[in-house]
Amino acid sequence: MDSAFGSLGVRRVTATCNADNPASVRILEGLGMRREQHGVADSWHDELGWIDGFQYAILKRSGLADRQMMPSALAEVLGENYEVGCEGLEPPTR
Repeated sequence: MDSAFGSLGVRRVTATCNADNPASVRILEGLGMRREQHGVADSWHDELGWIDGFQYAILKRSGLADRQMMPSALAEVLGENYEVGCEGLEPPTR
């Protein structure tokens, strides 16, 4: 979160996870992120078929945005079942 809200200057960070992954939910909520969407059958899983997903977000102004996110620790716990994005950046140029 430090990098996103500090040096990158974003105003909002979003993350998605599978709804049936309680470890992901605990981490995202523990970071102060708020669940904004419950997508019903919105993601295809090769073994499980269509599964539900959650989308979370946190704004810089929330005050909770000062918490630090450790990407390596998050990746270890969450595995492949999450995506993290930032809004407020210019699109990459190619």
